[in-house]
Amino acid sequence: MVSQNSSASGSSSQYRLSGPVVKCYHNEVAPLRVVRHNGPRLGMKFYACAYWPATCGFFSWVDDANLIQDMQFQILDKDTTITDLDNEVKMLKEENENLEDQ
Repeated sequence: MVSQNSSASGSSSQYRLSGPVVKCYHNEVAPLRVVRHNGPRLGMKFYACAYWPATCGFFSWVDDANLIQDMQFQILDKDTTITDLDNEVKMLKEENENLEDQ
């Protein structure tokens, strides 16, 4: 979820080796933050650009960020599959050329 409206103040950046790396609209790592104001969202975690809300509107609750990470992983997995298939096609073409030369 992208939002411009929140009464949250962020914590310092947290980079976890096992956690997702979420990037904002200008492709920088969006730090993990926590809502610190009293209210129904107190303690909820979210990702926002380091420049949020001043210049970048990127904002994502952690649950949404997990969906984004899952989609990014699926894209990476498909890209890897495509690369593997391209390499296999190249090898088969070379093998075919070698057989034709015999």
